[in-house]
Amino acid sequence: MPNKAMSYEKDQYLRKSIRGKVFLAYETFDRAYNSQKNASTRFQQTYSLDMKGNLLSRNLIIYDAGATWNLDDYNANTTTNNSTASRYYVRTTILPRSNIPLTLHWSTDSSFSSLSNNQNANTAYGLNWSARFRTLPTTRITADTTENTFGVFRNKTNRYSLDLEKELGPTKNHLNFKEQNAQSAPFGNSTNQYTLNINNRTNIGRGTKLTAGITKGETWGTISGAASTVQG
Repeated sequence: MPNKAMSYEKDQYLRKSIRGKVFLAYETFDRAYNSQKNASTRFQQTYSLDMKGNLLSRNLIIYDAGATWNLDDYNANTTTNNSTASRYYVRTTILPRSNIPLTLHWSTDSSFSSLSNNQNANTAYGLNWSARFRTLPTTRITADTTENTFGVFRNKTNRYSLDLEKELGPTKNHLNFKEQNAQSAPFGNSTNQYTLNINNRTNIGRGTKLTAGITKGETWGTISGAASTVQG
């Protein structure tokens, strides 16, 4: 008789949990060549904290949140660099086991180096929402924004998408719409684009399928005051 196997996956959101990590590393290096001596030291530190669980009920709200800090100090005969990096994130889902779950997310990363005297930052946030009903099309909506900063340069990008799927008898219908716009500073450049895809697949008979679709898109923007448009 064949063997039977069972697996059990633990739901990580049934209980609240907190996990922390600490990493420390110290290095020293000495080298002598003829009458010259080279010495360097490096001290690395990493601290992280992650939380996971639910609010009020597993079926109502679940969440992930955490933070990470990195410190790196390097010293040599003629070079000294102190760098720092950090990351914070939050992700939560409302009604995760329902037909209309909504997920919200936010995260930010930043870093700084004393050698280059530059600070970088990246921030992302958005939402994902889906709806599943027997008589209505399956719907998925996403909206995301990313913001990047490097010194005096700043970029911001917004992305939106809509997906609709529905089976009607022997036909499967799918619609996808995407839009994206981006702005950059201090030059004032901007780009915008969208795409629309509509597909239909019909089972005519055994081994016979008919597929039809349409695609449309457009891109336009401004580069240093000059406007341009491309259609497709």
